[in-house]
Amino acid sequence: MLKKRIVMLLMVSLLVLSLAACGKEDTKQEEEAALQEEVEKDNLEKDSAVELNGISSDDLVMTVGDEEISYREALSYIYMVKRQYESSLGDEIWTIDMGKKQSFGEYAREQIKSQMISLKIIKQKSKELDVSLTEDEKQEAKRLAEDFVESADAKEAEKYGVTVNVMTGIYRDNLLAKKVYDVVTSSVDTSISEAEAKQITVQYLMTMTKGTNKDGSKVNLSDSEKETARANTQLLRDQIKNGSDFYAIAEKNTDAPEVEISFGELDAPKDFGKEAMQLKTGEISDVIKGENGYYIVYCVNANDEAAMEERKEEIIDARQSEEFRKQYASWTGDFKVILNKEIWNSVEVSR
Repeated sequence: MLKKRIVMLLMVSLLVLSLAACGKEDTKQEEEAALQEEVEKDNLEKDSAVELNGISSDDLVMTVGDEEISYREALSYIYMVKRQYESSLGDEIWTIDMGKKQSFGEYAREQIKSQMISLKIIKQKSKELDVSLTEDEKQEAKRLAEDFVESADAKEAEKYGVTVNVMTGIYRDNLLAKKVYDVVTSSVDTSISEAEAKQITVQYLMTMTKGTNKDGSKVNLSDSEKETARANTQLLRDQIKNGSDFYAIAEKNTDAPEVEISFGELDAPKDFGKEAMQLKTGEISDVIKGENGYYIVYCVNANDEAAMEERKEEIIDARQSEEFRKQYASWTGDFKVILNKEIWNSVEVSR
């Protein structure tokens, strides 16, 4: 659960769209046809070169097509993620093992690289799509950059080469990517049927017979132990039917990590979802035998409109994300990515 949480936090920290693909390093690039109009210049004041960790801030970490990513820009991305994580989870976060002999710091660094590549590809495709930032949006990017730099630790910002100019460029790239995303996904079907979106909210109690319970203990009951578990679950149901508060009983006795959940037919729990979907608001199920245990389900809301609206948004978001992934995947072959491995390998998130 912790690994899943920190990976999701990383996606938020990057401020950019979660794109499934990225440009391939050192892939062969066919000669790109000249665009009819020159790609809009950012017209950002160039920062003076300084030495950062023994490397010039102007040295290139990589080129993506015609776009360049300087050491300063790469370090600024690193600092954004570092600042976000360490303020909430501490600096020990980077040593967490992500598996395959990879620390979270190493994982985060590779994700940052992929996101920078994605943004530069999107930026170059934006001209073909006739997408650009308005003057107001450019000013918004500058304002966000100023706020970020003003709130940053001065010594840390200097260490990572963070300036208003470089942060303005980063925020512009992200705002532009969002506009491109909106254009590419504008034709996605947003009609959702009631059956597809219907959500119910239930509270449930689980007596586990096989698996790992909420305390992290392994459970694997014998046949006789299962009969006892079923009988105990029935006793709990009798208490509830006699007026005891379902949530209080469930919270105290369940082996599941949660008590209340919302779901629909497409994502209903395998062990008790079918039976739960038949309940009316306020009804309690009989003891349900599932593959991993025995369950009692109480229907809080058989037609949760708030959860239904949220589910509709999730379905639309999923459709849009899939459409954008397809479009983005078709773009990557148009751009050669050249990585300066010596410089990039010197970059550490946990520095």
